[in-house]
Parts: sequence; structure tokens; C-alpha cells
Amino acid sequence: MAKAMVALALTIGLSSTAHAQDPMMMSEGTETSHWVSPGIKLAYTFREGFTLGVEVSVGVVPRVPGGDLIDLIKRGLLVGYGFVFSFDHTWAEQNIWKVHAGVEWIGPGIGLEFGPSLVRIGGESFLGFALTPWLGTYLIPTLNWTGVVGRDNLLEMGVLLKLHLCVTPGETCETDGDDPDFD
Repeated sequence: MAKAMVALALTIGLSSTAHAQDPMMMSEGTETSHWVSPGIKLAYTFREGFTLGVEVSVGVVPRVPGGDLIDLIKRGLLVGYGFVFSFDHTWAEQNIWKVHAGVEWIGPGIGLEFGPSLVRIGGESFLGFALTPWLGTYLIPTLNWTGVVGRDNLLEMGVLLKLHLCVTPGETCETDGDDPDFD
């Protein structure tokens, strides 16, 4: 089971990298912005305790010409993608440490992240697979489910505080004078 989950996560990650020139089916001529977004997470892991973590995501999103989100949705272009790395610690009866690397779908203020995790609980290591829907831009409510092989799954609810840094060469990454609504 663990080998199948790792193989699935690698397949998804490698296929996402293969589409780097045409991220998530963006049509030719669509301008993109590149972002690095570090963040700090405060959450509660049910049946375990409070969780503190750090996250860094790197994303490619379409630029919104003139701020016309409706036009982009109609053309099917309002989709970006990204890669995420996070490190969490949960204060519990048995300390829980979690390292996660995943891919994410990015929309305007909404997204979905998934990928493999390495979970260490009370001195034992386990493989896992995490799924995190999120909603927001700078103060982001999240719900994270981590399926852990050989142990009870983890469910966490919290908030992520993110800073978005434009790294597009020679660009300001402004859409229409306002900050973008992307993770």
C-alpha cells in the first residue's frame, strides 16, 4: 500500500513538472507570474494537540489582463499550479513531526494541495499522503487530512499566514494595480 501511494505521488509530481511550459493547460499567449510564498501555520490536530509549522510554496499562475476574472474563467485559463514543502510539529502525548512535499492547484483565493508525507510519531516513522484544501490569500484557513500507513490518520484544522513574493524576471506581477488573489 505504501509503495502504491509513493508511486502515485511521484507520478503526479513528475507529470506536473513535464507541463512546465504549458502549466495546467494554459493556452498559448497567456502571460504567467511566478511566485514564492513562505508561510507560518498554527493549527489543531484532532485527538493530538496544537500544531506549528512552516511552509514554502512556488507557484505559476496566469496574469489577469485588466482584472477580468470572468473572461479568464470562460476561457478556462484561471488555473495555476505549484509545488509545496512544509514542516510541522504537533505537541502531543507522543510528539508528532511531519515533513510534506506536494503539488497544488491554484485558483483565485482557493486551491488544493496533495502529496506524500513522512510522519514521525513518538520515535517511529511512517509514510503518509496529505490532502489540503485551502481558501484565502494572506490569512488562509486550511483543513489537512494525512493518511498514515500503519497508524490512525491525522486531521488538522488551522490557519496559514502567507507572504507572496513575485519572482517573475523583469515584472511587477501586478494584475490591475491590486495584489493578486493567488496562493
